[in-house]
Amino acid sequence: MWNMRFPNSAAGCPVNLARTAVASSAMLSLIMTATMLTFDPPDRCPQWHLPDASGTSLWLLLVLWTVPIMAFNGFIVARWRWVERVAAERARQAVPVSYVLARMCVLGSLISQLPLFLLIFRCTELSR
Repeated sequence: MWNMRFPNSAAGCPVNLARTAVASSAMLSLIMTATMLTFDPPDRCPQWHLPDASGTSLWLLLVLWTVPIMAFNGFIVARWRWVERVAAERARQAVPVSYVLARMCVLGSLISQLPLFLLIFRCTELSR
């Protein structure tokens, strides 16, 4: 009962979804990094610091927020079968582990883009 098998057509769907999410997120992070390296910062965010009381650096957010989340998601995607096997051995539950891992990667990919969302909605004309 715990080792439910799904048709082969659905077996690759979670891993493909996770790979697409992680690759898209990595691409967005690279675009943000290239933008910050290439262009001058907007007037609202001098030296790529947010217009808040503490002047949070977008570079710091990118390094301490995005990079660790992307590394974790990248590890899951790169070692999918191993992570899936270890998670299945530890968590004896009815929900297939591959679907949980795919959701973790999609959610992690969205959350990792917090610096990009802050750049768009706090530093540009969209913030007004």
